[in-house]
Amino acid sequence: MASIYKREKVWYLSYRARGRRVRKSVGKSKKLAVLAQKEVEVQLAKNKLGWEEIRDPTFLEFKEEYLGYRKGNVQPTTYVRYKENTQHFIDFLSGRGSPSLRLSQISFQLIEEYKQERGKAVKPSTVNIELKVLRALYNFAIQCKCARENPLSKVDFFRGVEKKPRFLQKEEIKELLDNSNGLYPVLYTFLKTGLRKSELINLRWEDIDFERKYIRVESKEDWRTKTGNTREIPIGDDLVEILNKLPRTSDYVFLNSNGRKYGFHLTERVKRLARGIGISDVTVHALRHTFISHLVMNGVDLVSVVEFRILVYRVLVF
Repeated sequence: MASIYKREKVWYLSYRARGRRVRKSVGKSKKLAVLAQKEVEVQLAKNKLGWEEIRDPTFLEFKEEYLGYRKGNVQPTTYVRYKENTQHFIDFLSGRGSPSLRLSQISFQLIEEYKQERGKAVKPSTVNIELKVLRALYNFAIQCKCARENPLSKVDFFRGVEKKPRFLQKEEIKELLDNSNGLYPVLYTFLKTGLRKSELINLRWEDIDFERKYIRVESKEDWRTKTGNTREIPIGDDLVEILNKLPRTSDYVFLNSNGRKYGFHLTERVKRLARGIGISDVTVHALRHTFISHLVMNGVDLVSVVEFRILVYRVLVF
């Protein structure tokens, strides 16, 4: 509760907020003091009930704020996906003639309409990814006091049969390497280390300790690891020999035919190579999963696999 009192012709307002007593002079008008008292009491009641004041920007305005936050916390490719996904929703709003809706005006029903409409154009799994981005955006908005609730919290995602992760059998590994067409060092490194695609294409010579025989995966000024953590991966004599034969004309270990480091099109090259020899569903991630699966099949416990605290080259043999 708030109270008012008069002292030497001046009215004062007194109330307690967050455990502290607050006193403010209002002026010589009692009417103005009463109005100030009522306003403070309403505000105190709102805060007590969790009804804090929010900015409630338009979705378009807050999207820029959210993307700015994301840009400094995710990989560039992930940032691009966030940007594309939020743009799809803006296109949807524009198509309805309401591109300037505020966050509070976007309802569960509107999100459900978006889900159904997008489901006619793209795969259900793609829609689910876009919904996850919107849900994360609203969670961030709540933290920033730009929204009170998340309209995505009650939206059901599309259900589908979860596809089991693909991994290659030893015969497929041999066939892929035998027909690698210049990609042999890349493929062999993927299969022997379990590196992620971004980790391999950003691998530099300074990251390889040939004497101690390990690869160090750590963030750089222009690139960040997925988790932000640094780890060391042991490598065997066979991989050391292959890496030592590569030309050192760049800071980066793996270069394409133009002498530049690989881009994110590397996945498509691996897919085309595998399709050409009759091996289906091969991606860079499948190579990483192959590494992990063969370790487990050879008796290595999952904790060791995850933490990379094993001499992997002694276990994974092909």
